Amino acid sequence: MKAFLQHDQNGLFYCNDGEWVSTPQEARSFSSTAAAEQFRETRRITAAHAVARLDPVLMTRLTSRAPGAYQMGE
Repeated sequence: MKAFLQHDQNGLFYCNDGEWVSTPQEARSFSSTAAAEQFRETRRITAAHAVARLDPVLMTRLTSRAPGAYQMGE
């Protein structure tokens, strides 16, 4: 799991100062929602909240496999 800052109104994800992106893959990630909230408070980003999502790299691996396919070790 990774944590991201998501804008309260438009649903975009925080990338850099003043830059918001549409997908978590492009966004700045945090190790936990607590870390994301601390960053938000430190940077005084008021229009966002922390959300947890599966790691985008892991999601890509899971969704790109054929249905019923297994990786070694599963």
